[in-house]
Amino acid sequence: MKKLSVMLLVNLFVLGGFASAFAAERGTKTEAKALVEKAAAYIKTNGKEKAFVEFSNPKGKFVKKDLYIFAIGFNGVFLAHGLDQTLIGKNQLQSTDENVRSVTVGLIETAMKGGGWYDYKWPDPLTKKMRGKSSYIQKVDDTVFIGCGVYK
Repeated sequence: MKKLSVMLLVNLFVLGGFASAFAAERGTKTEAKALVEKAAAYIKTNGKEKAFVEFSNPKGKFVKKDLYIFAIGFNGVFLAHGLDQTLIGKNQLQSTDENVRSVTVGLIETAMKGGGWYDYKWPDPLTKKMRGKSSYIQKVDDTVFIGCGVYK
């Protein structure tokens, strides 16, 4: 019985450690907003072209835990994406996926109003299930905005 109790405690400790490690990989709203502000400063210092290359680098300085920077033109075209480079150059306002089109419109509207948080549903890349997500959006200029989101 004592051996079983020890084994249960060890399993709880190990599994608890994995759960804590997994949870630690998730970014917070505070971290997402700070990453957007860091990205905006990077654009001012280095220009949009260089910044978009860096934002799209999955091992770069704008990818932290499950957080990454994305940049979208007000025309709906992705200019940078830290997780999925296949989106770059695609106009999501013309997407056949109603959710993608709707989210893109919502992000654009948030940026046009001066930025802030926008809530929506999006597939979680870790679980592959639709989850609530909130992205912090900041307008860069009259052509583009940047953002970073967290899963709820």
